[in-house]
Amino acid sequence: IAVVAIALAVVTAASVTVAWLSAKTDPVTNTFTVGKIEIELDETTSGYKIVPGGTDAKDPTVTVLSGSEKCFVYVLVENNLVIDGNVVGVPNIDSTKWTSVGTSDNKTLYRYASEVDATTGDVEIPVFTAVTYDGEKITSANINDLKDETIIITAYAHQSVNTTQGVADAAAKAEFGIN
Repeated sequence: IAVVAIALAVVTAASVTVAWLSAKTDPVTNTFTVGKIEIELDETTSGYKIVPGGTDAKDPTVTVLSGSEKCFVYVLVENNLVIDGNVVGVPNIDSTKWTSVGTSDNKTLYRYASEVDATTGDVEIPVFTAVTYDGEKITSANINDLKDETIIITAYAHQSVNTTQGVADAAAKAEFGIN
C-alpha cells in the first residue's frame, strides 16, 4: 500500500507540473469599403438658334470621376427636334466612339466604344460637338414647330469588372426604358 501511495503521489505531482505550450494572436480586422462609380454630365455651350441648313456647336461631355471603378459609359439622347416624324436637328455623334444599343421613339441609347478606367484620374468623354439642322425639311411654314424644343442628354455608367457588356447594356436599357 505504501508503494502504491508513493506512486500515486509521484503521478499527481508530475501531472501538476506538466505545462502545455500554447500561443494566441492578436485579432486581424477586415474592414470592407464599397466600390463606386461617379459621373458628371456638363455642357458649356448655350443659346442655340435653329437656322435651316445651319449648325450649332455643342459640347455635352461625360466625365467619369477619379477613383471610380472601371465602367461602361452610356448616354441617352432624347431628340425632340422632330417635324412630322422626321428628326430635323441631327447631333454629330461619332459612330467610331459611340455605338447605338437601342432606340425607342425619339430616344437613342449609346454606349461608349471602350471600357473607361478612371481609377487614377478623371476621364472626359465628349458626346458630340454640333447639331445640324435639315435645310429641306425645316421650312418657313413649320420652323415655329421647333420653338422651345429640346435635345436632352442623360449619362449612365455601369461597372465593367465581373460583368459582361451584354449585362451592362441590358441594365442601361432597363434604366431608360429602352427595348
